Amino acid sequence: MKRLPVVGRLQAIDRQSLRFENIGSYVAVGRESVSRPKVVLIRELLSPAIDVTARHDQWEFFKIWLDHGLRVPPLIIAGLDNVTTRHSVQRLWPETFIDMAAEGLQSQVIVKHKEGDGLCLLRALSIPPGEDDWAQSLARATGLDPALIAKEPTGEITLVEIEGAPLDKQPELRAALGKPRCGHINRQSLQMEGYDADFAPAVPFVTGFSGVVGAAETMKWLMGRRHPDSLHFQKSFESSRSRALEMKCDPSCECQSLVPEPTVSRAAV
Repeated sequence: MKRLPVVGRLQAIDRQSLRFENIGSYVAVGRESVSRPKVVLIRELLSPAIDVTARHDQWEFFKIWLDHGLRVPPLIIAGLDNVTTRHSVQRLWPETFIDMAAEGLQSQVIVKHKEGDGLCLLRALSIPPGEDDWAQSLARATGLDPALIAKEPTGEITLVEIEGAPLDKQPELRAALGKPRCGHINRQSLQMEGYDADFAPAVPFVTGFSGVVGAAETMKWLMGRRHPDSLHFQKSFESSRSRALEMKCDPSCECQSLVPEPTVSRAAV
């Protein structure tokens, strides 16, 4: 993207710092970038042609800004590994949503145009049975009350909460007494989250391929090719086969309530 004649501005949202296991799939960084916020790296890579606002936020916390003057942009591009969050991003219903994914040796890119009848993320991806709700996941990592994380993310951490947290989480929470929950969670994601032995990073060339397809769809959009047909592209590096599916969303899906009714001219009548 940096080499292309693209100018403008964007919001970059990611809660994490770069970790050692990310190096392979983040093709533009190396060991020197480990422990630096991912959004800051994006800002530096795209500067100066693209003005990046770096937001190291949990996605659900970032959405609070939308209630305080920040508008939903017409184009959203995501590379996420959590289906619950991908559904949440889709439900902002931007003009166009580009979803890039890589798992094992499989690559997939879904492009959903708001006014088209193509498959949206809500119907394309089912939430796995073992996937935690976002607040439950953050509660397990921090010891905070999941109900308060969801309902009062900007509220202050209380002594009652701290005393009800697991013993190993209490020292960190006592240091954050009286501070906003969202701020403590964001700091922990950036500074305290360490290596996860159960985490399996995507294969670099699969991630790179998903990114290339996502970049191509982004360029089409920027050049004005905003056709109503959505895209569901899949590539298998095991079989070397690829396909572009033409799947329509169910008429009962909430995305279809956003599609304007076709107009009929008087002459046609």
